[in-house]
Amino acid sequence: MELIRNEWSKSDYSDFKNFLKTYEDIEYKKFHSSLVPNISSFIGIRIPMLREISKHILKGNYRSFLLQSKSDIYEEKMIHGLVIAGMKESFTDTLPLFSDYVKTIDNWATCDTVSTSMKVIRKNRTIAYEYIKQLLKSDKEYELRTAFVLLLSHFIVDEYIEAIFLHCDTVKNDEYYLKMAVAWLLSVIYAKHPKECMAYFKRCDLGDWTFNKAIQKCLESRRVTDSDKVLLKNMRRK
Repeated sequence: MELIRNEWSKSDYSDFKNFLKTYEDIEYKKFHSSLVPNISSFIGIRIPMLREISKHILKGNYRSFLLQSKSDIYEEKMIHGLVIAGMKESFTDTLPLFSDYVKTIDNWATCDTVSTSMKVIRKNRTIAYEYIKQLLKSDKEYELRTAFVLLLSHFIVDEYIEAIFLHCDTVKNDEYYLKMAVAWLLSVIYAKHPKECMAYFKRCDLGDWTFNKAIQKCLESRRVTDSDKVLLKNMRRK
C-alpha cells in the first residue's frame, strides 16, 4: 500500500486498516498481549515495523492521516502517536496534538514507545518541562507515567536532576505502572549520576515498594559498578 500520500480519505484509511492486518504475527501477538493490559483489539505487529510504517506516513501529508486516524486497534493508536512524535514541526505546534494523545493512553507500552520517541523535546526542554509539571498534577496513572517517562527519556541532564528527585518524592499514588516508571527513572539516573542519586536515596521520601524496586533495578543494571551494588543491596528496606 502507498503510505506517502498528499491526502488521506476515509477510504484510504479503511484500506490502511486492512493493510495493517497483513503484518499480523501470531506468536508475537500471544506474547505481547500477555504483557500489556487493557488491549481490547490487537493485531500483533512488532514495534520496528510500526516505526517503519510511521516513517513512510511522515513523508507525506501526515496531518491528513492524523485526521482520519482512529484508535480502535492498539497498533492504530501506536502509529498515531509515532506520527505525532516524528512531526517535523515546532514543538509548540506538536504539543497540542501530543497533549490530546496522552489523554487516550491506557497501557504502558504505548506510553513508553511514544514518549521515548518525542525527541523534539530535547530542543525545547523549557516549554516541555512546563507541560510535564501540568501532567504531574493529574490523578490518572498513565498521564503520570507519561510525565516520568518523558523525564527519563529527555531530561536526565545536570540542570534537571534535583527537580526530578523532588517530583519522585511527590508520588503517593499506588498504581503499579506509575511506581514502576519512577523506579525505572531512578535507576537510569543512578547509572548516569551515581553520586547525586545515592545522596537522594539516603534522604528520599519514596514509599518502600518504589524505593526497593528502584534499588532492584539499579542492581540489575550493567552500568552500575559492583562496588556500588554492594552498597545498594544494604540499603533495601524490610
